[in-house]
Amino acid sequence: LAIGWPVPMTFRHIGGALVADVGTAFEVADSSDPEAVPNRLDSLNDFVGGIGFGTRVHLGIFILRMDAAWRMANQRIARQPRYYWSIGAGF
Repeated sequence: LAIGWPVPMTFRHIGGALVADVGTAFEVADSSDPEAVPNRLDSLNDFVGGIGFGTRVHLGIFILRMDAAWRMANQRIARQPRYYWSIGAGF
């Protein structure tokens, strides 16, 4: 990708990413008891997550990232995505 105006630039390293994340959190009824057992996961409604995609543009000294992600909860996917912009390297 090349841009000639107002400042000539060439982007040679453009990439993408697909993202999927699922997880849950639980609490122990009595956290002071070392023998306490976490609450059970009774159904898929106990899980939350997200799916999304994004672009990566390597600009030499840093990476410009733009991602769109949809939240998943109660076995449903959100209608509208959330957009994330960031600068820097991924970890």
